[in-house]
Amino acid sequence: MTVSEANNQYERIIDLVLHYNMRDAFVKLSYLIQQNGFGLAFDKLNELESNYRYMLKFKLEGVTDPDRDKVYSDLRRRAIELADEAINT
Repeated sequence: MTVSEANNQYERIIDLVLHYNMRDAFVKLSYLIQQNGFGLAFDKLNELESNYRYMLKFKLEGVTDPDRDKVYSDLRRRAIELADEAINT
């Protein structure tokens, strides 16, 4: 992956996160991590994806969570931080 392609991928990830499209952001982030050989980041990404899936599951089950917005904001922040790490590796 060229530097230009990596930067474009990074910008797309950030755009997806900012527009609340976490599923697609995770897919693109996984690809960026894979291309940059940042293996430890896969564990962080898997944790983010698991947390996101549980949050969605609980929401679909009707579980009331007063901290849901806070959790979602934290997931988005951590995804952006992970993208920063992946692009700067």
